[in-house]
Amino acid sequence: MTRRLSGKIRLRGKESRPTVADLFLLLFIVPLALYFRAVFFDFINYDDVQMLVTSTRAHGLSPENLRTIFSYFFVEAYYPVRLFSFALDYEIYGGPSPAGFHLTNLALHLANVWLVFLLARQAARSLEHDPLSARRLAMAAAALFAVHPAGAQVVGWIPGREEVLMVFFFLSGLLLHRAALHAKNASLLLHVLAAYAALFAGLCHVTAVVLPLAAVLLLVLVENEKSWRAICLRTSYLWAVAVLVGGLRYLSVAMWDERTQSLLFPHLPTAIRNLPRMLGTAYTQLPQDSFFLLAVHYLGKWALLAGDAVFPFFVPDTEGPFYGGFLPRFLFAAIVLCGLALVLKRLAGEKKLLVLGAVWFFGIMGFSAAWTVGLAVPLRFFYLPWIGFCLAGGVLVVRAGRSRPAMAWGTLFLVLLAYGGLTTCRLSLYDDPLSFHQAIANRHPWYWKANESLAKQYYLQGRYAEAHQAYTKALEQNPGREDAWVNLVNLHRDHGDRQKALELARRGLKQNPNSAVLHLTLASVLDKMGKKDQAFAQVEKAVSLE
Repeated sequence: MTRRLSGKIRLRGKESRPTVADLFLLLFIVPLALYFRAVFFDFINYDDVQMLVTSTRAHGLSPENLRTIFSYFFVEAYYPVRLFSFALDYEIYGGPSPAGFHLTNLALHLANVWLVFLLARQAARSLEHDPLSARRLAMAAAALFAVHPAGAQVVGWIPGREEVLMVFFFLSGLLLHRAALHAKNASLLLHVLAAYAALFAGLCHVTAVVLPLAAVLLLVLVENEKSWRAICLRTSYLWAVAVLVGGLRYLSVAMWDERTQSLLFPHLPTAIRNLPRMLGTAYTQLPQDSFFLLAVHYLGKWALLAGDAVFPFFVPDTEGPFYGGFLPRFLFAAIVLCGLALVLKRLAGEKKLLVLGAVWFFGIMGFSAAWTVGLAVPLRFFYLPWIGFCLAGGVLVVRAGRSRPAMAWGTLFLVLLAYGGLTTCRLSLYDDPLSFHQAIANRHPWYWKANESLAKQYYLQGRYAEAHQAYTKALEQNPGREDAWVNLVNLHRDHGDRQKALELARRGLKQNPNSAVLHLTLASVLDKMGKKDQAFAQVEKAVSLE
């Protein structure tokens, strides 16, 4: 009896070519059905309200907003293309519409699925796969990418736009770069477009600095280019863009004051003029542990991230003494690496495309691990490196399908089903703001920001007792942060317990005597209590400290 996948791809007997209907179903209808409910999600008050509602810089495309978007840092980064996309959405949807923002994120994710398909098919064809095999490989890779749980955060959480938009420009830049290398006419135009795509990707998120590495991998492994001089020449403009993007990111870090959680020079031209005297700032904010301890921490995190990307349904957490509550961290990391090594060994016959996927996956995942300190890397950081594993997964399906098509395509179906189920569960976190913050605080109870964000959500809902408890926990975890004291003081001041607010403000000043913000906070409490002279004295003190 003949068996089929999607009614078209025969798994036993004579095999037929995947049709347009197969591609449309697997690469468009399935992810659309999986993610469409996110369009109806509201803001979850985790950076999205601050970025899109409270701040007016993304409120439309007026000349003033455009100047602000492209000439100022936002928090600890310079990502103007991301902000421009939000401002464009604001114009299109007539305001800060969460449905509109989510819809754009979903549309970009669907576009990225198609770009992964094109990249995988081109790479397979260049490595002399027959057209049918190349199309199947690309379809399997894109399907894995379409339903992986990393997409839950980039679609369900509005600020995930930085990842989904970055990957769109990243893949577009790679495809344009390859097209320019093969074009007989208009190659210069294609190179210029590739450079712009690379720049736009970097101005969405700094992870895009690895784009020239991906271009080199394609040249070496897919195009079989052996001259390093030719490789350097062909990718030189991409490296120049990467250096520019990396420099802007370093500048934003150098201007960030960890004590006050603010930018010393938020205006980009001003920051550039003051860079010489700020060069040591970024270094002092780096971890000061020994190189050995940092290396062990980095390698452990790198292995855990790789494991969580491949087996997310098995290990939901990436921090704590036990990884997901099942196995010790080092043991799980060893199992993941050994398992992946065995898979790679089995795929040695497809060496070039396998190496491309493996280096892409592990290399970019390693960059993501190095970029963050302490807390687990957010799920959206799996979004770009996961493309590499999808390529390797497509190779596995096609290779196994030559001898055991039912097993190969059946296994792919089960993996897609498992990933889709977990994506559905993770997407639900972004439906209710309070549930989201509770889940984050439960998963990372030792992280002050998770508890602080939960406290803010409790406060917005009028649950002051729970807000006080969460704020106190955040303060205990990071007593040196002046804004942690300010939040707790403001909670009691606004709730009417001014004596408690006064006590907390004075305790905060004992630990941070030179904090102008805390002096102003104390002044506001004294003013509410009718102590005008004392309040004025605190204001004068704050001014003298500025």
